[in-house]
Amino acid sequence: DRREDILARFIREVEQKDLPPPGLPRSVLVDHIPIFLEEIDLELSAGSAARVSMGAVEVSTTARQHGQQRWNLGYDVQALVREYGVLRHAILQTAKAAGTPLTADEGDILARYLNVGVGAAITEYVRSREEQLKARQSDLEFLTEAGELLGSSLDYQSTLSRLMRLLVPRLADFC
Repeated sequence: DRREDILARFIREVEQKDLPPPGLPRSVLVDHIPIFLEEIDLELSAGSAARVSMGAVEVSTTARQHGQQRWNLGYDVQALVREYGVLRHAILQTAKAAGTPLTADEGDILARYLNVGVGAAITEYVRSREEQLKARQSDLEFLTEAGELLGSSLDYQSTLSRLMRLLVPRLADFC
């Protein structure tokens, strides 16, 4: 019932802590948070602290999208984890201000749900970083091979021919 209050508190606290990169518009800062709040609401409504339901496990899609968007914006892992902490704090403070603090079971469900979200977002970060590292490794291998080829012979015609055999497969798709 207090999603707007939670969002306002979340935005205010995230901006105060300088978590987002400079110049990030509010609409991007909020992004997946309303969907995430809806999923948390459904989980709390179903409520059982003894388990993490399939709903919490399925949040990984929303959290992955959130994590991927944050990496593309230039966030780091610490900022993302802190952002989830700010969301938790905003939810708890809004509930307290409304005179409806969460029960221990609801707090447990919220913590588990946010943990699943953090885990999924970090998994997305690791996947993105691995892709970047593979691309960089491929570039370095190419440059090493080209350097070896250029230094292997003084005969420019044979060097140029071998260099073309190296360049064409790599650049053909790019062209």
